[in-house]
Amino acid sequence: MKSDVLGPVARPRLCSSTSACSRFLLTVVSYLEAFIFMKNKTFSTPDLQKMLRVSWDSGSEYIDLTEALNHQSDSENFRLCTDEIRRDGQTAFYYPVLRWISKDSFVLEYTDPGVFETGESAEGDLGTATYRHNDGTWTCLWKYAQQGFSVVKPKCALLDPAVERELELVRRAKRDRAFRNMILAADDKKCAITCEELPCLLDAAHVKEVKDDGSETLSNGLTLRKDIHALFDAKLIQINSDDGTIEFDKRLSSSYQALFSEFKTIRAETLNRIRENLLVRNGKKNTS
Repeated sequence: MKSDVLGPVARPRLCSSTSACSRFLLTVVSYLEAFIFMKNKTFSTPDLQKMLRVSWDSGSEYIDLTEALNHQSDSENFRLCTDEIRRDGQTAFYYPVLRWISKDSFVLEYTDPGVFETGESAEGDLGTATYRHNDGTWTCLWKYAQQGFSVVKPKCALLDPAVERELELVRRAKRDRAFRNMILAADDKKCAITCEELPCLLDAAHVKEVKDDGSETLSNGLTLRKDIHALFDAKLIQINSDDGTIEFDKRLSSSYQALFSEFKTIRAETLNRIRENLLVRNGKKNTS
């Protein structure tokens, strides 16, 4: 049976010479080694690349495993956004630090209490959740930060794809509202540059951009007037991380140049809050 499976590898007489057989065997071995390497480098089953629901006493938390997988090889800690739909109907957002400990297990470290859509603190527990995958099943082990000996084992389940897509649309909208409310509240509902107060004219701008894995946390957002937000995203203005001065592109219209000559800096409180992410945005801090 073994020779039938191996075919020409088990029958040297099919090769024109011994050296030809040797070369063939080396090729097969190389392919096998490459396959084993790639299999161990990433997840071994597509079931892992889905949304995971974790059932806590307070409600259900949702973890995007696909996003977690995309950061499996990160050299620095990445903050993964998770959503918890509380039993009272409120949605809380958390930004735990993601650390991989093997190809199919990772740790989420919760260092802040999270935030509701309103921008208020979600008062979530602090601690670590260790997730492991084995034979198609996920398990979670929770340890409290202040009571390391206290352990909780919540139930974990993968979501149906149809439910997952619907949930993603809802959670994205809620997450955007939560980020906006949190940042506007931190900046006293005023543009950090012009002090504009009309709500319909204000945006919550990301300092480190979403496409660059910018998180939706207090340290990564500032309130800007909508048109100034567009200039900021287009990199036509830059905020100096040392003193908060506004540096603008000379191609801007005379009216904008006059505006930034009048409003020359952002508020000191805002600068202190976002300085670390400004350093990254401005290329003064290496994130690799």
